[in-house]
Amino acid sequence: MDKFASGLMLVFAGQGTRFVQYLSNMDKRYHATIEFGKETETLDPEGEVIATAEIPDGSRLEEVLSRFRGDLDQVPPKYSAVHVDGQRAYKRSLKGDDFDIPSRRIVIHSLEIRDWNPPRGDFDIHCSKGTYIRSLARDLGLAAGSRAYVERLQRTTVGEFHLDEALTLDEIREKGGEWVIDQMICGSDLIRRIPGFQLFQADSDLARRIRLGKDLYFRELGAPLIERSGDSPPQIFAVMDEYDQLAALFQAGGDIQPQTRLTYRGVFHKLS
Repeated sequence: MDKFASGLMLVFAGQGTRFVQYLSNMDKRYHATIEFGKETETLDPEGEVIATAEIPDGSRLEEVLSRFRGDLDQVPPKYSAVHVDGQRAYKRSLKGDDFDIPSRRIVIHSLEIRDWNPPRGDFDIHCSKGTYIRSLARDLGLAAGSRAYVERLQRTTVGEFHLDEALTLDEIREKGGEWVIDQMICGSDLIRRIPGFQLFQADSDLARRIRLGKDLYFRELGAPLIERSGDSPPQIFAVMDEYDQLAALFQAGGDIQPQTRLTYRGVFHKLS
């Protein structure tokens, strides 16, 4: 997340850090305030103004928005963490290097303007991973015959995790310890929010076998706790014990038959 931005940040602890690899593909939602009529070097409020232009009217802006929904090729900002020839782009920019950044494919699922008070507009954005809202602002400005940068940015959602569930830093500092642990998203509540996972529950004997790394056949899992929606098959089977603690993850996909021996993706120790 850009340093000038605020909002939701996912933090993992203990065995939960092993889930980070499964969350990188999740969509995100943002509230953004974009100022038109000027563009800064960094495309945020911390950079110097490098260009100015006329401010577009509301009808022109609404017309332009339709071009920025769906699949797009987007060039990340030069002040960003993307790698260019083995170096971070922002480091090359700070050194004054002249370089190009290849475009990348992104998806803007929705882009709506909530309020237009020239020269600023407030936008709701739902986008795929890898989307730079600063680049989106830049491109919106140019398409509208103007220039633009992001004045304020707040991330409100990552996948099925929402800002209104988050703890503030003040709450963590003030209450800390056991209270923070009680608020953490764990067990099946966590698994249900991760795309590509299918959830099963094991009895105490099966969970013990699984934690010992014994062979497990698909038929032993029984029916999933919840049926997955959509057409895409599950990528990971997650098996919980009777206390709603994760016992193990198994590779899904392919031609899974009742007699298929499952491949372990990770074993999780029982918490006291």
